[in-house]
Amino acid sequence: MTTPRTPLALPALAALALLAAGPPSPAAAQASRPASRPAPGPQETAGPSPQEALPAGVVAVVDGVPITEERYKDHLLRVHGDRELDQLIALVLLEREAGRIGVTLTEEELDAGVAADMEELEARMGGPAGLAAALEREGQDVRAYARALREGKRREMLADRICRAQREITPEQMREGFERRYGPGGLTTNVQHVWLTLQRGKLELEAAGKGGEDLSRENVYRHLEQRAAALAERIRAGEDFEEIARAESHDPTVESNGGYRSGYEFTRLSRDLRGVLPEAPLGDLVGPLRTANGVFLFRVLSRTTTRYEDVEEEIARALREEPARLVEMRALETRLYGAAEIRKR
Repeated sequence: MTTPRTPLALPALAALALLAAGPPSPAAAQASRPASRPAPGPQETAGPSPQEALPAGVVAVVDGVPITEERYKDHLLRVHGDRELDQLIALVLLEREAGRIGVTLTEEELDAGVAADMEELEARMGGPAGLAAALEREGQDVRAYARALREGKRREMLADRICRAQREITPEQMREGFERRYGPGGLTTNVQHVWLTLQRGKLELEAAGKGGEDLSRENVYRHLEQRAAALAERIRAGEDFEEIARAESHDPTVESNGGYRSGYEFTRLSRDLRGVLPEAPLGDLVGPLRTANGVFLFRVLSRTTTRYEDVEEEIARALREEPARLVEMRALETRLYGAAEIRKR
């Protein structure tokens, strides 16, 4: 019984590394090109035409010498070893497990998954031309790459669906999922905030000509707290919170939400702040508050309490539908390998 470990193939990630390599030097590019071959003369033949059918079991003919499928397979096995074979074995095991538990994956769904990955990859590489150029530098083309991606995607999507179908949700995961959606104890708090970040605060001090000790973390905090205190005075004097948030907050979402945050996630704040905001009177201005992410001003708009029993089924369904993590898919493959009897030549 063999239990080789092969991580899930994620071919889209490999292409991302091509950008870092950059284009080859002109000398290297010239050296990588095959030597040109003179065009065949009047008495020479150029071999069979591309349209001429090859004999059964033959993948290519070189100057009349056939390359058989068997020789090609032996060559691939010598070059790649067990890597590709192990990936094929993993796919066979996943397909068998999917059939056993009634999990399906249509070709249309697979097409959509591959298309989404290709679009994301093209976007990261500056468009289709950028991806094509990166692949060409590595001696590949887009169509061949997409075919390889498709096989890896089939395996990934099957593993994901099997993991979801077989996922067992623990009471601890249920409670964590509940608090992630509805806050600690089911308390959801809707707030407005102004967020001043450490990074932007440091840039502001540098723009003002500050340097050295003036740019220490503590001094950046003090600068932000002074700014937040001045903004709080303007709000208490009657200026509109939303207008100040749009003009002054460093929150990248402020343009779309005006500083409004629904169902605020207090668990990301420090322990002290988790004790302040849930108890703050509705409508009161709270802050400046120092956190690991910068300095905040808050105004609590409303609170809602949700009972765990009322949303238990919803939480369980949401947890089952979450995409499988890589660690889950690897554990699935390990289990399937361990339960199978595998013989290789």
